[in-house]
Amino acid sequence: MALPRKSAEHREQVLAPDWQIRELLKTSRRVALVGLDADESSEAMVRARRLLAYDFELFPVHSTCSTLLGHACNEHLRDIRRDIDIVVLLPGAHETSALHVAHEAIQKHVRVFWFEDQDADPDLVEMLTRAGVQVVANRSLEQEFAKLN
Repeated sequence: MALPRKSAEHREQVLAPDWQIRELLKTSRRVALVGLDADESSEAMVRARRLLAYDFELFPVHSTCSTLLGHACNEHLRDIRRDIDIVVLLPGAHETSALHVAHEAIQKHVRVFWFEDQDADPDLVEMLTRAGVQVVANRSLEQEFAKLN
C-alpha cells in the first residue's frame, strides 16, 4: 500500500533538525553501514575508517563480502545480533532496496535511519517516522560527528 505523498514543508519538519542530530550523535555508538564496498580507496571506505577512529562500532551490511575493515559483514540488517543505533544507507547501495532496509530497520527498532549524502524518498520518510525512527538525509555521518569535536 503506497503512502500518500507529503509536501516539501512536511518533509522538512519530519527530518531531524541540527540540534537533534547533535544529540543523537552524542548517544549513538553502533552503526550499520549498508552498501559499503570493498574498494579501499572509495570515499565511503575513507569515511568508515574515520568513524572507527571516532570509536563507533561498525556493522557492514554487504551480501558478497565476508569482512570489511576487519569487521564481519552481514548479508542483511536483520542478521546483526546487536542493537543498532544508526543505519546508514550509503549512496550507490544498489544491491539492496532502500524500502527493504527501512523495513528491517523498523523491525530492529533502530533509532536513526541516515540517507548518507542523498535525498530521502518521501514515502520512506513517512514510513520510518511513523514507526518512531528519526530520519537524516543529505548529510555525511562522519562529517556531522566531526563537527562535535
